[in-house]
Amino acid sequence: MNKSISAHDLRRLPLFAEASDEAVGELLSEAPSQMRRYERGELIALQGSSVRSLYILLEGAIRAQMTNSEGKRLTMDMISAPDLLAAAFIYGSENKLPVTIEATEPSLVWRLDREYFLGFMSRHVPVMRAFLRLISDRSHFLSQKINALNLQSLRERLVAYLRTHGTVGKQEELALLLGVARPSLARLLSELVDEGVLSKDASGYCLVGG
Repeated sequence: MNKSISAHDLRRLPLFAEASDEAVGELLSEAPSQMRRYERGELIALQGSSVRSLYILLEGAIRAQMTNSEGKRLTMDMISAPDLLAAAFIYGSENKLPVTIEATEPSLVWRLDREYFLGFMSRHVPVMRAFLRLISDRSHFLSQKINALNLQSLRERLVAYLRTHGTVGKQEELALLLGVARPSLARLLSELVDEGVLSKDASGYCLVGG
């Protein structure tokens, strides 16, 4: 077990926020696990690979990106530590990762053996409840993402993004998040500035009066 992980580190995660001291101690001392650091741009897991571990992002940030047969990429999520990665797929009958996970800054990932973690949850019910809540919330997020991509116009998706995040910085990353080509996004940004919906300054684009 890597001694750099403490009970405090684990309790920063909603998964272990209500876990007993006994449960946290057991996890730190007994869990079959691996710790690895990743540099920016390094791949943590590949799309299509089997999910055999619970991935816990302790430090850093990642991008979860899907690529189709034609090579088109779509960013499904951007996650910052501390958080779980690919938790919704760990116990599925078809537990293949639908995305590639890439570190967007130096990151530290702790991998817990999935069979051990299943037994651990059965012994510590508050952790099981938290895990079920987290994967349910993640499923809800993904359903909203799919709904936005399929039913909302690019304009609607862009405005919704700005209401949540405030500004548009790097257009390339945002284009991947919105599932659109960068030139199309650039044209829409210019149109919205001309219409007075957006303003542009040194930090990027933002909603007027937002």
